[in-house]
Amino acid sequence: MALLEPYGFVAVRGDRLSLAEQINLFRGASHIVAPHGGALTNLMHGRGGQLLELFQANHGVRPEFFQLAAINGFDYRFLLCPNVAGGDDIRVDLDRLKKWLALTL
Repeated sequence: MALLEPYGFVAVRGDRLSLAEQINLFRGASHIVAPHGGALTNLMHGRGGQLLELFQANHGVRPEFFQLAAINGFDYRFLLCPNVAGGDDIRVDLDRLKKWLALTL
């Protein structure tokens, strides 16, 4: 988040928002960086923009949200991120994240 915040990104926990708040968030977002998960179903409410989906390396890449993003006009990219030992957390390659920012901002 330290890399993203200067560009106006904010950390959001979708499970702590009402459905209306989630819809408004995705409807108004021009850029989304998010781990693969159910919250990305809100892409159906998006109006295009940039999406960077983060995948856990040990789970592989899955196409569900790529298809939903494409239908709703998002430019889709993904990063395969190694898992942090002993858990489900991931480590994002900051150099690759910087490249995505340079391409999309």
